[in-house]
Amino acid sequence: MNHIEIYVSHLIKSREFYDFLLPKLGYRLYQEWSVGFSYRKDEHYIVFVQVVEKYASLPYHRCHVGLNQTEAAEGMLSV
Repeated sequence: MNHIEIYVSHLIKSREFYDFLLPKLGYRLYQEWSVGFSYRKDEHYIVFVQVVEKYASLPYHRCHVGLNQTEAAEGMLSV
């Protein structure tokens, strides 16, 4: 797996939680920007993004709170 992208409802609280948890699992802070951050371990990373307000109350939307995307790196999947 190359990366996972998760939309969160409260970026600051999520950052506090993952800043505590992920280093214990061997991840290091990888990227930071105004509406998100990411952690990396080896060749994969986890991205956390603040959900856009207009999607925050919808029952389902790709940009709603929750897992947004997973991506496998080339050569990782066998057919």
